[in-house]
Amino acid sequence: HYFRIMLYHVCHVFFSEQEKLVKASNRQDEIFYRFIKDVNDDFYQHRQIKYYADKASLTPKYFSKIIFDVSGKKASEWIDDYVILEAKTLLKNTSQTIQQISDKLNFSNQSHFSRFFTSHNGVSPSEYRLG
Repeated sequence: HYFRIMLYHVCHVFFSEQEKLVKASNRQDEIFYRFIKDVNDDFYQHRQIKYYADKASLTPKYFSKIIFDVSGKKASEWIDDYVILEAKTLLKNTSQTIQQISDKLNFSNQSHFSRFFTSHNGVSPSEYRLG
């Protein structure tokens, strides 16, 4: 739990500082920093680029291009990174079952969560928890 608290504190500080910088930056940077804030707030429920593009009033294709141009990383990778980091935190720092973690992260079922986790980490959630 301490790691999670520290992570949330770091994110809060990061976003506070970024809001100050965004005022002086260009429109693409504003869209990117808003996207990161929105992902931080909504990744539990929303993992589709269309959701974040709609929030920015942009098409998913154009939105994705902006995120990639600003960060060098796909929007889907940013979203997946948040989900994976939270999954790792929950696996290592809680006694929740993999099913409970899958439900918390809004996966349709445990099997889908396990495939997602394994494809990003090379090990299953159970193996990660034991390792």
